[in-house]
Amino acid sequence: ALESLAKSQNEDGSWKDGYDKNVGVNSLILLAYMSMGNFPGEGKYGEVVAKGVDWVISQSKRSGLIQNLEDGGGNAMYGHGLSSLMLSEIWGHTNDEIVEEKLNKAIELIIKVQGPKGSWGYYSVAQDGDTSVSAMQMMALKSAQIAGIIIPEETILKNLAIFKKRFDTKNGMFGYGGPYNNIDSENVGTHAAATCVMQIYGEKDPVYTMQAMKKSFEAFEKHKKFDAYFLYYGSISAY
Repeated sequence: ALESLAKSQNEDGSWKDGYDKNVGVNSLILLAYMSMGNFPGEGKYGEVVAKGVDWVISQSKRSGLIQNLEDGGGNAMYGHGLSSLMLSEIWGHTNDEIVEEKLNKAIELIIKVQGPKGSWGYYSVAQDGDTSVSAMQMMALKSAQIAGIIIPEETILKNLAIFKKRFDTKNGMFGYGGPYNNIDSENVGTHAAATCVMQIYGEKDPVYTMQAMKKSFEAFEKHKKFDAYFLYYGSISAY
């Protein structure tokens, strides 16, 4: 898979797919390389990663938002969250000063545009949104926190609180925009995402962690289909 991706990398360091040159997709590709020990100048694909990271960094705006406007500009915060996560992992390994600068501004933006109720929307303005895009911001914040960036406790607690309000007590699942979800819903992946967030931030109530994770397994056993979004969060939860 990594060899195939290396062959399809553009000269400018980016990758192009159905989302055009989307910073989120490009960051996921780089995370895949990094998971196998490839970093700028390190590993078999060190050069591939270096070019890819440089391209993502080049999409950083003065506001801190990381977005390639050529891809249409929609759903900015999803790509931004993934890019922030990727840069955090890079910085934690390399301590590169340019990465540090862009990462700090990116994390500051995430904190700044959190909605009043504690979630995030799809655009870089302070508004609430669904569980899916919010989970991505929380993943980025946790990675940055581990790397050494101070994250306000209020930011974390507000999001965990709204996720709990979106928990469907009847079906034992987190909802997409409210407390409504079930095992046959297309939003099973969203449930796995919220479960993952609860786990990585040390939630103590097993209802929101172990029991919720078992619900994810139940959904997978029932449907047995390949759902990349669900498997992304479900596998992290299982780990």
